[in-house]
Amino acid sequence: MATVRARRQPNGRLTPASSSRSISTTASSHCWRNLENLMEKPGRPMSAMHNVGMKLRLPRPGIAAKLFIAIFGVCLTIAMVMGLAVHTSFEQGFKGFIAEREVQRAQSLANVVSEYYREHGDWAPLARDSRRWWRILRTVSIEEYAAGGGHRPPLRGPHQEYAPPPPFYLTDTSGHPIAGAPEDIPADPKAPRFAVELDGRTIGWLVRLPPAPMPDQLETRFRSQQLQAGWTIIGFSALLAALVSYLLTRMLLLPIRRLGEATRELAGGHFETRVAIKRHDELGQLASDFNFLAHALEQNERSRRDMIADISHDLRTPLAILRGELEAIQDGVRPLTPTTLQSLQSEVLHLQQLIDDLHELSLADVGALRYRMTRIDLAGLLRHTGQAWQEALQQAGIELQLNLPSQPALIQADPQRLTQLFNNLFDNSRRYTHAGGLLRITLTTPADAIRIDFDDTPPGVATEQLPRIFDRLFRAESARSRGQGGSGLGLALALRIAQAHDATISAMPSDLGGIRIRLDFPQTGAHTE
Repeated sequence: MATVRARRQPNGRLTPASSSRSISTTASSHCWRNLENLMEKPGRPMSAMHNVGMKLRLPRPGIAAKLFIAIFGVCLTIAMVMGLAVHTSFEQGFKGFIAEREVQRAQSLANVVSEYYREHGDWAPLARDSRRWWRILRTVSIEEYAAGGGHRPPLRGPHQEYAPPPPFYLTDTSGHPIAGAPEDIPADPKAPRFAVELDGRTIGWLVRLPPAPMPDQLETRFRSQQLQAGWTIIGFSALLAALVSYLLTRMLLLPIRRLGEATRELAGGHFETRVAIKRHDELGQLASDFNFLAHALEQNERSRRDMIADISHDLRTPLAILRGELEAIQDGVRPLTPTTLQSLQSEVLHLQQLIDDLHELSLADVGALRYRMTRIDLAGLLRHTGQAWQEALQQAGIELQLNLPSQPALIQADPQRLTQLFNNLFDNSRRYTHAGGLLRITLTTPADAIRIDFDDTPPGVATEQLPRIFDRLFRAESARSRGQGGSGLGLALALRIAQAHDATISAMPSDLGGIRIRLDFPQTGAHTE
């Protein structure tokens, strides 16, 4: 082992004096520099120790430990308070019992002493012979046992141990001691005293002896038993409180732990995670809310994947057609004619329409679509839009029927956005209604709204799919193909425009066999004349 000695220079620094083996210059200089810094700055070692203490800080107790300590502390406090209350009540009751017992013993002794006075006429024989007084006390003790009907006193050798004699001594009416008075203890003028009467006349006093350093065996045994029973009850109460606290803490925190584990699973992208907690309290409601959240996230994730797949497919289709057309033209397979250019333009327009719909829907989602509200005639706007679609519907073999009132239906709205909404609904019916079908548009004015119904003929949409018809890129594949379908964004955009006008839009089966798209504009913004 290497030993290093140091000596202090006049400037106060420490330098190595000798070493039992060589130490490298760099290491030794670094060691002595640190030692000098510690000597020059006494506060630094404390801060270093403080930093070490900070790193070794014990972990904070979790909610389980806090809840257990709280419940156990409350139960233990209640048990201790109850034990203290019982002990205090016992002490008071025991003192009362001792006092009452003392009165009874004094009365018994007074009766015996008064009879002695009746037989002898005065206290002189008793004052001359102290053994007479002790025989009287023993007689009273024996009578107490006989009257009490208790167990026979235990035997100690050949002699029988009786109850302790009554703790009194006898005085005359003037207070002078006659028998039983202690010689080495001065009389206490405040000591309890009881009158000895004969034929209604006081003939003496029984004065309470000073309390002994230790109570008699009966009182000691009784106190010990009661104290032991009290501590036993408190101990069992503490154990029961600890058990109940543990079970209650476990019962309360087990669902919380399950929720925590499920939350971490959910955060990891496992949206199929569910919590099986069957409770009818706040934790059960929390578990139900968690499952609802997980279901919503799972649906959103599924919709996101479907949307990405649909967008990629819808973008790829026109691009593939454009690429094929251009490659055919480059290879000379297909000549560059006006018909070819028109085909290319139609694919470009289809691609542009999809991109525009996505752009407008994204603007609607973030609330960036601009609305210029003005007072318009909803019936007139709908009539004008229907006339514009008349030719396109006829080419698709669909009859248009407008059931519009003659009087105007006035509301505050953006005519350009409502025209866009109506165009999406017209286009939806044109694309998916079979040739020879009917599109019926009806405007009514219930008491609380202006209602517009778009009804068309088959094909319809399954009832379970109707709530999703306004989802972006949703298509009912049983009735629609990508070849004849649109971008799948028209109804989603129509929903955003309707919401911006405080209107509701819903889908339901139509009596014509297809679907009914219903628009309800609220009465607060709707007026008819």
